[in-house]
Amino acid sequence: MKSLSLTTIVLIATILLGGSRDLAAPASASLAKAKQEAEAKGYTFLTSHDEILAKAKAEGKLRATTSLSPPTFKAMVSAFKKKYAFLEVAVEEVDGTDAAQRFCWS
Repeated sequence: MKSLSLTTIVLIATILLGGSRDLAAPASASLAKAKQEAEAKGYTFLTSHDEILAKAKAEGKLRATTSLSPPTFKAMVSAFKKKYAFLEVAVEEVDGTDAAQRFCWS
């Protein structure tokens, strides 16, 4: 079964939603269709901020890789931890060709 790790889902959702449930769009027919298609392929598809937070609290950890410089991502992690203190956050820097290869969307 294909599925994104829960930490990846939380990170993506946090970035897309900006950490605010006010920015989450209401469920629509296209969202319901996307959810059904993703789940049919074995992916986890969370549609609300509350669902994302519940899963994040259950997981308790967030691991990410970034091509940002350490001073930049350390500041981001610090701000993230203030808002989501229940998560253990670990960020690893990747640089050089690794960064381009890991973040290349095909």
